[in-house]
Amino acid sequence: MLASDLLAFCRTPRSRQEIADYLGVRTVFYAMQRYVKPLLASGALTLTIPEKPQSRNQRYVASGAFAPLGGK
Repeated sequence: MLASDLLAFCRTPRSRQEIADYLGVRTVFYAMQRYVKPLLASGALTLTIPEKPQSRNQRYVASGAFAPLGGK
């Protein structure tokens, strides 16, 4: 799975579970550690509720500078 594919998927805000399902991994924890956290650290993904990173309503969205245009 390429980071660009995940960023394209996250053009609209996505939950942890939606991301894990899209990636086809067994656990949300693995998806967060392996894919989401590195993209958050680089600024490619942003939180919809930055003041509450552990909120059950948290969603992840591709930041404007990294959001792929058109395509898939």
